[in-house]
Amino acid sequence: MRPKLDGVRFKAIGQQHNIRLSEPFNEKEIKAAVWECGSDKSPEPDILNFKFIKEFWEVIKADVFRFIFFFF
Repeated sequence: MRPKLDGVRFKAIGQQHNIRLSEPFNEKEIKAAVWECGSDKSPEPDILNFKFIKEFWEVIKADVFRFIFFFF
């Protein structure tokens, strides 16, 4: 037996918010997200930590952006 949601009203976002949520990330947002991560943290156990990523940001940022834009 499945519950029914008849009569339940969900909040909806406006068109402007929908457009904003659908936009690709920009460089500033990506860098801010990286810098918010603790330097001793790592995306995966066997991957470089965020201290390395931050230290060599200028060298690897193009690859990071390419990965994120490919994902998006």
